[in-house]
Amino acid sequence: MKRFIAATALAVWLSLAACEKHQETIAKEDHLIVSTFSEGCLEEAEQGYNYKITPQALYEDTNWYPHPTPQSFSFIQQPVQAHRSMLPLLQQLPAQLLAQPSGSIGTPTMGQHRIYLEHHQNGQTKTWTIQAHGSILPPYLRTYVEDILHRIDQLN
Repeated sequence: MKRFIAATALAVWLSLAACEKHQETIAKEDHLIVSTFSEGCLEEAEQGYNYKITPQALYEDTNWYPHPTPQSFSFIQQPVQAHRSMLPLLQQLPAQLLAQPSGSIGTPTMGQHRIYLEHHQNGQTKTWTIQAHGSILPPYLRTYVEDILHRIDQLN
């Protein structure tokens, strides 16, 4: 009986260790996190969506919070078809955006929809919070933002 309990405990520990290692691998690989959210009171905030796109897979966040933060993410892998749908967002990330430093783009006010982007490549991470709608967006970004919203809407 002691051997059975020890073997079971070892199996559980190995399973948890493998899961943690998988989450660390996901965190370190090149990726684009795409999130939609609106700011305001928590009770009034609309559900947002957080996706992590890598060249190999798509992950969806299971911990919804109205304003994404890297510490709040907990990703699970999504079907291949969903990955195919979202992969162009990683592949077509505008070069003009990549040339900009991390920060905010547009002037969103409380209650407006926003997009959070986190691009991680070769150990370097940049993040942007972008106003999802409005004429204040630079022209190169308008089409990309529309594509993000369309693709997320298609998944949900």
